[in-house]
Amino acid sequence: MSKIENILLIFLVLSGCSDSNDDWTQIDPLQPNIEVSKQLDTIISENNICLCNFHESSYHVIFNNKYFMVLDTCNEIPEIDFKNSTLIAGRIGVLSVSDRIADIILTSHNNEQYYDLTILLDKCVECYLGAGYIYYWVLFPKLNADYSFYMSVNEY
Repeated sequence: MSKIENILLIFLVLSGCSDSNDDWTQIDPLQPNIEVSKQLDTIISENNICLCNFHESSYHVIFNNKYFMVLDTCNEIPEIDFKNSTLIAGRIGVLSVSDRIADIILTSHNNEQYYDLTILLDKCVECYLGAGYIYYWVLFPKLNADYSFYMSVNEY
């Protein structure tokens, strides 16, 4: 090794190179009780004629009951502890109503102050093609309302 390569190697070691993935933290969802789950399944669905502001592929980050009541104008809102949790709900457009959500992953990038919501779709390759929407909801520990949110939909 040349003298310059040695100096460069020492500089890199001493500078504390880090992997940029160290800044990402995956946030595990919460499991609400069965009654709350049933209510959310009923409210966040295509059969709910009272569900407002679910246009095309969208998501809503719900930090309190007041905002939840704006989204659903006539159903009883389930009791969710919004002091300790945040609800994310939405819908995504699909080309086949046979497609299913395989996973919903939320990660935070603390240095940049944003969340990345990734929805993984299990696409049915040999199924009937009938465009539609898949509705979803997931409850997380209390999220930072000051962070930005980004959403992506990817194949599983």
